[in-house]
Amino acid sequence: MNYEFAKKNNLNHNEIIGKRNLMDPQKATDNKAVRNNSKKKILVGDYQLRIVSMMPPAYSIKGLISAETLDWIEELIINAGKEQRIFSSINTSSGSIVQENRVNIPVSLLEKIDPEYTNVFMESFNSKELFRTLWLASKEILAYSIGNNRKKAIKNYYNKKLVLRIRSCLDKRGFYIPPHNDSLDTLITLIMPLMKGGTATSLFVKAPQRLERIKGQPGNVSLVQHADGVFMDVIDEPKTIRMIKKIDQNKYKVAENYYFQSVDLDHGDAIVLVNANSNLWNCNEGMRTFNTKNSFHGIYPPIKEALRPILMIDLLHCDNKQTVNKDENAFLIELGSVEMKCT
Repeated sequence: MNYEFAKKNNLNHNEIIGKRNLMDPQKATDNKAVRNNSKKKILVGDYQLRIVSMMPPAYSIKGLISAETLDWIEELIINAGKEQRIFSSINTSSGSIVQENRVNIPVSLLEKIDPEYTNVFMESFNSKELFRTLWLASKEILAYSIGNNRKKAIKNYYNKKLVLRIRSCLDKRGFYIPPHNDSLDTLITLIMPLMKGGTATSLFVKAPQRLERIKGQPGNVSLVQHADGVFMDVIDEPKTIRMIKKIDQNKYKVAENYYFQSVDLDHGDAIVLVNANSNLWNCNEGMRTFNTKNSFHGIYPPIKEALRPILMIDLLHCDNKQTVNKDENAFLIELGSVEMKCT
C-alpha cells in the first residue's frame, strides 16, 4: 500500500501496508487444512504487513508461521539450549557485543534432536514469493525513511549475491542488547519471538541531551552495567534510557539519552528490521546518515521471562566470489545474484 492509497482511504502509517499470499492460490484456498498439516508446512499462507516505525525503518508480519509449527520450533530450541553452554557474540556496525544471557544453538544439535529441522526451513524459506514480498515492503518503507529510489532501489549491485542466514537462539532472564545498528552486509533482518508473550525487539531514537553529572554511583534499581564504567538506566516518563559513564571514582555523567518503544507482537508475529545503514540502498545520503546516527534497535529493559526462544533470518549481500563465513550456529541459503533478484 503506497502513501497515496493510504491517504485516499484515510489510513495512517500504522495501518496495514500490504497483504500477500506465500503459497500458490490453489494451495492456500483452505487455510484450515494447511494449519492442520504436518510441521513440514512452515508458512501458513495469508499474512499481513504493518509499518511499526519509520525511524528506524521496521514493519511487522502477522501470522507468518502456524501455531503448531511455533510450538515445534520453540520446543526444539529450548531442548537444544539445555545442552548448549556457548554464549553469543552479536555483530553490529560498530563492533561485537558479547552477551552471556544469549545461547546460540548449533545447527548440528538441532538436527540431532530433529533431523527434519534444516530441510523444513530450506523448503519453506527458499521462497521466491516470500523474498519478493519482503523486498517490496522494504523498498516502500525506505522510500519514506531515507528517500530510497523505488525504481532503482539498490546501487553497486554488480557481481554481488544474496544469502539467507537462519539462526536460532535461546535468551535467558536478564538478556539485553544496547542500541545498535546491524553490520553493513545486512539488508533485512526478521526476528520472531517463539514463546507466547515473549519480549519483542525495542526501537530507539536519540533524545535531547542535557549536561548531567551524578555524584555517587547511580542507585536506580533498573540500572544495568553495560561495560566497564558504563551503565544503562531507565526513566519511565517518557520512556528513556540513559547511558551513564563513570568519569571519576565517585562521579558519573549521562553520555547519551534514547527514547525507546517495545514493539507489540502477537504470538506468531515477526518484526522485520530494514538496515538503512547498508551502502547497497540507493538513497538520499543525508537522510540515511541522519537515520542511522539517530535511530537504533536492541532489547531493553532486560527481558523478564526465564527463557526466550527466538528465530532470526537475515538477508545478507556479498561479492559473488566471496564465501559467507560459515557459522555452526546458522545455515545459509544462496538466493542468487542481486542483479537478478532485485532489479
